[in-house]
Parts: sequence; structure tokens; C-alpha cells
Amino acid sequence: MPYNIPTIEAQEGPALLYIAAGAWFSQPHVVTTRNKTDPWDTRYKLFRNHVVSLNKFIGENTPDYDPFTAPMDPYDGIGNLILYAPPAGPRYLGDNPNQKIDRDRRAGEVVEMQQWLHHNEDNLSIPLVWSVPDLVVGQDEIWRDPLRSGFHVKFHVAQLRANILFNMRCNAKLDRMKSYPYSRTCCTDYGILSGA
Repeated sequence: MPYNIPTIEAQEGPALLYIAAGAWFSQPHVVTTRNKTDPWDTRYKLFRNHVVSLNKFIGENTPDYDPFTAPMDPYDGIGNLILYAPPAGPRYLGDNPNQKIDRDRRAGEVVEMQQWLHHNEDNLSIPLVWSVPDLVVGQDEIWRDPLRSGFHVKFHVAQLRANILFNMRCNAKLDRMKSYPYSRTCCTDYGILSGA
């Protein structure tokens, strides 16, 4: 399939598409109504099918190269990227015993999704960014829980996730200019603003 990708010079800037998905499939009512509970096998299969469908779409509509190993453009570094962040959480910090039981179940399902992604990573067309879920491992204080879901992180964690991806691009470009070892890195705070 021919790709009509503009030259680097013709682009206004590189595109970075970041997809974070998966934890939603641990909800008990993904397929049926809120009053019923879907079995984990059904929800797990649906999660895998969604990842496979996303992977197929990306594989059929983007050039076939690994952005982490392919030669980089000397001007633009790693160029346009589509990245997938595996699911993380939940970490419920409240006192409701039923919520704790539910969040433990959901956390186990998220781990199972992560294991499936680890096992199938080499066969996927979309690069997985494991640093995103790893930011929350063992970090109970970073969760904010206004909806009592255990899935939401404080804003500065979301901002840090974005900064990691932007700095990955910058550091890759620096490496192309002057290879490792060198005495500088991109550790920029890109100042992503909240909606407030």
C-alpha cells in the first residue's frame, strides 16, 4: 500500500498519538447492562479483540518499521509515532470493603491484560510504552479518587507521562546528532496545562 506521507520539511511538526486503554474492560458491565455482570472470559476476549483490531488498523495504515530500531531522520528524530500504553491500576484507597474486593478483582484482571500484552508484544505493529503503567507501581499517594474508582491519577502524573514521551523524542534526536555517551539529555518540562 503506498503511503502519502508528506516529507519532514512539508510537515508542521511530528505527530504523536498516545493511546491508553484496557482498564475499562475490567468493568463488570462492558457487554451487557449495568445491572448484570459479564464474565471475565467475555470481557478479556473483548479486550484482546480490540487490541488485535487496533493493531491490524495500524499495521495496514502506517509504514512497517519499528520506531525504536529504524534509522531516524537527522532533522526530525523518530518522526511520527503511534504508541499504546498498557493498562494500569486500579488502586482504591477508600474504606468500603465491597469496593476493596471489587478493585482487587479488577487489579488482577489488569495484570492478566498486561501479561497478554507482554506475551504478544513482538507480534504487534504498535509499540507498547511500559513506562506509563510502571509510573504508578507501588505509588499509592499518586492516585486521586473522586469517583471512588481507583483508576484516576493526580494531574502531575498524567503530565509526567506526556513529558516522558516528548523527551523520548528529543533524546532520540540528540543521540542522532552525537551518539552516546554524552553529557546532556532532554529533561524538559513541557508545561502541559490542566483544563483549569
